[in-house]
Amino acid sequence: MKNLILLALMVFISDQAFAARGSSSRMGNRFGIGAYYLTGFFNPADLNIKGGQLITSPKFQNITQGQGFGGFFDFKVVESFHVKVGYESLSMSSKQDTTTPAGRESGFQIKQDLATFAFNYYLAENSSNFAYIGAKGAYQLTNGVTQRNTNTVTEYSAPSGIGYGANVGGGFMIGENFALILEATYLINKTDTLKTASGSEMTYSGGGSTKKAILDTSGLTASVGVGLFF
Repeated sequence: MKNLILLALMVFISDQAFAARGSSSRMGNRFGIGAYYLTGFFNPADLNIKGGQLITSPKFQNITQGQGFGGFFDFKVVESFHVKVGYESLSMSSKQDTTTPAGRESGFQIKQDLATFAFNYYLAENSSNFAYIGAKGAYQLTNGVTQRNTNTVTEYSAPSGIGYGANVGGGFMIGENFALILEATYLINKTDTLKTASGSEMTYSGGGSTKKAILDTSGLTASVGVGLFF
């Protein structure tokens, strides 16, 4: 599934770049704002391992996907180079009815908020379409994990940290100022140890020892959104 999404996006961007080659630059616009929906593929390994140890019947359903939304402000620094800053809210969960332990909706709920920044090079840019590649970073504003086990709910969080990766995107103009935008991002995004408000650490058993759990939301995301350029 990941490869299909990336392949489709790369074909789309290649097509956009070819179509725009040799054309005049997209408008005289230097600024853009927009919003988007995203879906992603993740493996928060520590939580999946701990979930499998806490919930045995039925078998714990690993967290593999997440959804979210975001917004951005785009600024053209010089021809072909843009800086984009924004905000993303990401959520994912694995909650299920269980018999061991007895309870309803046991599992995890993850909520993470990010301040994002990207430096993009535009491969093509004209009055009808555009395509770009770039480097992307993320500052973790909040890292929250809710653990539900039988009737006990425990809230964990982690200090803010930095994620980094790359993105590729493209789109086409709708009229003179609006655009439909598609983007794929791979981000390496890990936190420090998850702790409760009182300082108790989340731990799990692994390799014959007790290990501290972190929140790892590294993975591939694909987004679709709209932008207004002026």
